[in-house]
Amino acid sequence: MAQRLTSRTITGRLVDIFRREGFDGASLTILAKGTGLGRASFYHHFPGGKSDMARAAYERASRDFTKAVLAPLAGSSPPGERLQRMVNGLDAFYDGGRGTCLIDVFTLGGARDLFRDEITEAVAYWSDAIVRVLEEAGLDHAEAKSRSESTIVAVEGALVLCRASQSSEPFRRVLERIVPELLEGTTARAA
Repeated sequence: MAQRLTSRTITGRLVDIFRREGFDGASLTILAKGTGLGRASFYHHFPGGKSDMARAAYERASRDFTKAVLAPLAGSSPPGERLQRMVNGLDAFYDGGRGTCLIDVFTLGGARDLFRDEITEAVAYWSDAIVRVLEEAGLDHAEAKSRSESTIVAVEGALVLCRASQSSEPFRRVLERIVPELLEGTTARAA
């Protein structure tokens, strides 16, 4: 008897497939094999086909990113503690630098128009959350914004470099620098 796949299992597998293959590279054959669904089952679960599958993967990854990376930035604990929890969340979410970023995957090729607005909003939200923490740590808005953007560029760039070099070391080095560089010159301490 075949095992019944849960929605959570299917979307988790879709995230893995789109991270590995990209939107354009994820053929129906690859999606069927990777999820354990037959091609006919796709349209039962995802009536809009590959676009619906990508949407489900993006929404799942977005929820996971919010929980791991964004939620730790909220709250009333000291800025250094919140930033360190964000770093820990990045490490977990990107599997120590082995996981491809879906921002990268879904801003290229056929997925670009499907996710442009959501990704623009997601990056702005992440940046603004870091800015708020840095302003609490005593930085003015312009400096906080600059450091926030530099952090996101470093994280995303490290993920691309990890994929190209087949090594997670660039990501590890970036994670180690994030909190000290963000808090440099403030009275806040790293956790």
